[in-house]
Amino acid sequence: MGAKNPKNFARTLQQLAQMFSDKQVLNEIENQIDSFIRNNNVVIGELESRAAALDTESYKTSTSLPLHRYKRLISNYSDLNDGLEAVR
Repeated sequence: MGAKNPKNFARTLQQLAQMFSDKQVLNEIENQIDSFIRNNNVVIGELESRAAALDTESYKTSTSLPLHRYKRLISNYSDLNDGLEAVR
């Protein structure tokens, strides 16, 4: 998502829907949030798999920069899901 704070972005969408009192819009927003979370979980799973493949003794002795990047991405996607869950 392009928003810097997904929690605020999702909350703004919900507030707009409530202003129009349109249950269909609210349902669509909830569906989109659910879709983001499901897609993020797929990405998290793939990143965890790749990080696990890199997390070996032979790899640790050479360099661990890419592993840290994977772990940071996993953390970022998890935080994004937490924010989305909070507004759902």
